[in-house]
Amino acid sequence: MGDLRTTFLLVVIHLFFPLQQSVADELSRTEQSGNANAQLVSMRLADLEPRIQHSTTVLADVAKMEELLAMLDHEKVKAGWKIIGGIRGGYVDEQLENDERRDYYPSQITAGLTYPLLGKRQEEKSRILGLETDSQNEGLRVEIRKRDNLESLRTAYVLFWAAELKKNLADAYLSRSEHE
Repeated sequence: MGDLRTTFLLVVIHLFFPLQQSVADELSRTEQSGNANAQLVSMRLADLEPRIQHSTTVLADVAKMEELLAMLDHEKVKAGWKIIGGIRGGYVDEQLENDERRDYYPSQITAGLTYPLLGKRQEEKSRILGLETDSQNEGLRVEIRKRDNLESLRTAYVLFWAAELKKNLADAYLSRSEHE
């Protein structure tokens, strides 16, 4: 029954904390050395709950939210007034009269400001508003994922300790039956 308990805890750890390989390795080593029960007792729910924030599913959602926030910042910087400019140069070899030619290097520099009017400005505002909404939704999705993972962890922990209690009761009954 001890193997079942350890296996169950290892599955929970790998399910919710794949980055915490050292904990699973430590449990495997203590199981092999016969001291798994002492190690499992030290795995309290209060110790496991903070690790939810570092699970891969939560980190993936956080990365998506950061990506949307970066896109939002980019769109905000890109919107509105824009400075435009250009430089042009070249070589001209033109015929002036029958025997006369003239070559020169004309250059031109232009600069200006543009501002989106009418439909373009509305397009920019719409893109910014859409990205703000998407980033807020992703932030909510991160919180929902954390709460779902926390609920799943607590449920698994309750089931684990219920099985542990049943095992202890069965062991107590069997040991009492052997003594009679």
